[in-house]
Amino acid sequence: GRNKPAGALIPGLIAITVFFTASSIGPVVIPWEKRVHTFERLLTAPVSLPAILLGKTLAGVVFGLAVAVVPLAVGLLLGAQVTDPVGLIVGLALAAGAFSSLGVLFSTLPGQNVGSVMMPATLIRWPLLFVSGVFIPLAALAWWGKALAYLSPLTYANDIIQRAMGGDGYLPPALDAAALLVFWTVFLLAGLRLHEVGRQRGL
Repeated sequence: GRNKPAGALIPGLIAITVFFTASSIGPVVIPWEKRVHTFERLLTAPVSLPAILLGKTLAGVVFGLAVAVVPLAVGLLLGAQVTDPVGLIVGLALAAGAFSSLGVLFSTLPGQNVGSVMMPATLIRWPLLFVSGVFIPLAALAWWGKALAYLSPLTYANDIIQRAMGGDGYLPPALDAAALLVFWTVFLLAGLRLHEVGRQRGL
């Protein structure tokens, strides 16, 4: 093993927790609402599609942050420290936003059954997890490993949380934050566009 104290493993656990929880709201809620026709009723109300998707994204953010409190509390009990509280809060919020908007993007997959959407979404999330540097530090990766890691939003979330909890961050915190904000924006805009295309096609 890597012989790390339990507290040192907490930042990665927090990042993984936020990743899977925040990105699960869209693929679960939106297909279910489409199946029971709640989504269509929302669209007939004086509420725009961007506002609806933004609301789903914020729901994922809140859910992801709420669940992240559990591993954080466990970590503090095991000796983990928060050396930069502001950085941790900002990093968690941006990470939850990026992951939640990824979930909204997943929800554009065809089908009104939650399982038919969650299955391919899970198949995409696992590779993003394994290339992210959560299990192997970025500094220890070969150049091609780093290139793959930079494609995963989890890389930047893990890095900024590691630094905020006294670990050795590999990238500048400003770069981590900017990357997460870019992922958040790109995923949300892509999800909006694909939802609009789906509506035009009657999906």
